[in-house]
Amino acid sequence: YGTNDTINFNIPGAGVHTITPNGTLPSLGVPMTINGLSQPGASANTLAVGDNAVLLIRIDGTNTGAALPIADHTGSVVRGLIVSRTPSVGTGILIFGTGGGHRIVSCFVGTDATGMVAEGNHFAGITINDPSSNNTIGGTTPDARNVISGNITAGVAIQSLDSGSTSGNVIQGNYIGVAADGVSPLGNTAGSQRGWGVLLTRNISNNTVGGTTAGSANVIAFNAGPGVTVFGPSATSNAILGNSVYSNGGLGIDLADDTCDADTGPNNLQNFPILTTAFSGGGSTTIQGTLNSVSNTTYRIEFFSNAVCDPLGFGEGQTFLGFTNTTTNSSCNASFNVTLPVSIASTARLTATATDPSNNTSEFSSCISLSAQFHTVPPCRVADTRGAPGPYGAPALNTTADRNFVVTGQCGIPVTAQAVAFNFTIVQPTAGGHVTVYPSGVALPASSTMNYSASQIRANNAIVPLGPSGGVLVHLGQGAGTTSNFIIDINGYFQ
Repeated sequence: YGTNDTINFNIPGAGVHTITPNGTLPSLGVPMTINGLSQPGASANTLAVGDNAVLLIRIDGTNTGAALPIADHTGSVVRGLIVSRTPSVGTGILIFGTGGGHRIVSCFVGTDATGMVAEGNHFAGITINDPSSNNTIGGTTPDARNVISGNITAGVAIQSLDSGSTSGNVIQGNYIGVAADGVSPLGNTAGSQRGWGVLLTRNISNNTVGGTTAGSANVIAFNAGPGVTVFGPSATSNAILGNSVYSNGGLGIDLADDTCDADTGPNNLQNFPILTTAFSGGGSTTIQGTLNSVSNTTYRIEFFSNAVCDPLGFGEGQTFLGFTNTTTNSSCNASFNVTLPVSIASTARLTATATDPSNNTSEFSSCISLSAQFHTVPPCRVADTRGAPGPYGAPALNTTADRNFVVTGQCGIPVTAQAVAFNFTIVQPTAGGHVTVYPSGVALPASSTMNYSASQIRANNAIVPLGPSGGVLVHLGQGAGTTSNFIIDINGYFQ
């Protein structure tokens, strides 16, 4: 065959057409395009979130060691194929040998034709072996996205098999461990192996996972092991930037860690930042922290929010928020105080990474919660049991039952408020006793909010967390059958 040929498809009949080679296919040895999207009825993804590609050409690797091998030339393109089911140590798409510059786009690797069901390749969905370099998996536009999920050992593996090096490879815009809908779990699962999302191992250097341009972020989630692993003392300058990394079984980014001096190891064992405080509100988020690393060096610090903190304590990075640059001093230390033009939920957990000028990216930092900020409101009366009957009026408090007052939505208190600054007033109780105000949905605490005598008018300030329904319970501790009127005023809230 010639050079720069294109394989197009026009197989009669509707539905997915499966090609099952009886043994490993000969590797592509000259530049070639295999265009599965040429099959009538096929189409590339058009969604920014999710993948609605219609793929109709499937390579079943059941009888192969590599369903589709590419070797010893530059510039082949594989587009719009389903590649799955390679057995034993087999891989779906294998790039190896001299040359490189190959592109894998708009493919489902390790899934069925819907992209929702695992039909994994046993080793990796896509493997790049040295010395092949400058290959691109995915891209920054929706039509380039690959779904690389449901494989047994790894989604993408870039590895050195000897003393050689593989560099300049780019993994961008893909779903790795996520189904085609962009949200459902379809992890590259462990079996007897680790279950990596992306594995960069041995002498693998100068590669990029994600990036700083629009559309370059990968979603790397639900894998049985780490999201991204960089392994080996010579695996350096691997940039891991801007991705959405969450809900993996191991660390979001798996390296080692150290202090101050220039280290050797995966990504030079780049240290992660330490986040100290964070505030969010009014459309912005302010984050403060420190970094200890090589002296007199400028680092890119990327910030992420997460719905929950990783169980290991060192977060992942579900939603990219932004970045800042910070420079260490002669003592190896730097501090940062950055305000990003985004607002995040009060329940969010924040993490960060550090990347040096040579593109060595750290693991994710330990996660922190937002610091609660106090917001004042004009003094406002929420409830007065002397008023007309209703949820905020009569009847008076009674010892026979605690009373629930929903506070959110009243007096300017938002549903995101975590706690409220109250002023409580007891009015002429029929006997001495105490009142306890506590979050709805929790057990009655042992301590009281205020104590009082019979017929007394007594007020007290208190800050009380809100329960899941946005309310507080008021417990009257007096003799059986006695009652008291009660007033609830609000001065502000914490968010």
